[in-house]
Amino acid sequence: MLHGSGRVTSRRFSPATGFRLPSRFPRNLSVATVVCFLLVPACAPKATIEERIPTTVQAGGLKWTRGAAQPLTLEGLNKNFRQGASFVYAGMGGITVHVVEMKSEASAFDALQGWRTTPGMAPAQKGNLFFVVNFEQPDTGPQFLAAFLKSP
Repeated sequence: MLHGSGRVTSRRFSPATGFRLPSRFPRNLSVATVVCFLLVPACAPKATIEERIPTTVQAGGLKWTRGAAQPLTLEGLNKNFRQGASFVYAGMGGITVHVVEMKSEASAFDALQGWRTTPGMAPAQKGNLFFVVNFEQPDTGPQFLAAFLKSP
């Protein structure tokens, strides 16, 4: 800051008035607080596949209940895979859901686009999860898949 004498002084002290201007401490504190709030979610533990898959699925008066997870072997596959599991849902018709967690949502979408569907099998994607749903009864499979994807 230039004054009449040509001297450069700090913003904290004003030679004209002789008092210290308010500190910038509250502003720095608010920046530190925002940075901490941004870092806390990044350090939180990631949810497992089993925690992200619904335990029950209901659609059109039908209800399916998830069984125990069976791990999927992902060795030798694309490096975009993190982990995988298979779940069998008990209810109207046998339904098996194979879930693969991808590194990104774009990778999961790419896997969905490249999947070739066959009768009794439907691919799906939600976030960074890629699903392949196998169903025995063709009329219950689409109902299950729609309700499965809507569940939180």
